[in-house]
Amino acid sequence: MTIAAGFLYDGGVLLCSDTQMESGAALTHGPKIGAFDFVGGKAAITFSGNVRSAEVTIQKFSKVLRRLQGHEDLIAEFESVLDTQYNRLVYRHPDYRTDNEFGLHYSMIFAVWFRDLNFTYLFETDQTRIVAVDTPYRCTGKGRDLADYLVASLARADMAEGEALVLAAYMLGQVKAGVSGCGGWSHFRTLRHDGTGTLVADRVLSEVERLGSTHDAEARRLLFAMTKGSTEFEAQLGKFAFNTRAVQGYWHSLSQEGSLSQQSTIADLSRQPPSRESPEVSGEP
Repeated sequence: MTIAAGFLYDGGVLLCSDTQMESGAALTHGPKIGAFDFVGGKAAITFSGNVRSAEVTIQKFSKVLRRLQGHEDLIAEFESVLDTQYNRLVYRHPDYRTDNEFGLHYSMIFAVWFRDLNFTYLFETDQTRIVAVDTPYRCTGKGRDLADYLVASLARADMAEGEALVLAAYMLGQVKAGVSGCGGWSHFRTLRHDGTGTLVADRVLSEVERLGSTHDAEARRLLFAMTKGSTEFEAQLGKFAFNTRAVQGYWHSLSQEGSLSQQSTIADLSRQPPSRESPEVSGEP
């Protein structure tokens, strides 16, 4: 289930996700983005699919990060962990070749800032493989098809951070409204090329989510009015302009009040309690 994505922009990488989690008939909410420091840099990761298996794998990743000294072997080490865990948790599962209502597969999108390179890269997992992302974005989860449709023509690797955040908020809002299994709060995490990063909380981003569908409907009405007489078109254009200016003015007032606040904390998935499947994994001290 879920929707998660990574965006390349001119200053680094943005990860985003919803918070809805499903396991059989159970519906819960929780963080799907974790952040970790290591000697050679920093990493942030989000996931979709089987929650428990993804969390176990991320715990293993965090353990590897703590002992790495540089960037040279990080991806190879990650891929080794992924290969071991995916084979154990998915391919060898007794329900792998039968219909399984809980779902076994999972995938991850992660960003890594390498201290010695002073640059942040975006990666995704494809079952047991790790692939570098060289396109402006990557989406995963049940809402991926709709997300791809929404952002394919808009995402650019040279976007400013604010542009990337607004695009991500718009996408998440539309996906949560239109795809079952996607919902809850939206989380946004940046990891910049200078090694800084934060969990972003922004009232304007919430407004973009809330009004995205309404604005799209108004834009379609304006498009359709273009096929009619000038009187009807001018009336629709005037209505569209009036509503758009009113919303923009309100959002500007929110920005003046201190929107784009940055929270200094983020859920660290390496701190999750160890599962019975991996008793050797311990959280951060």
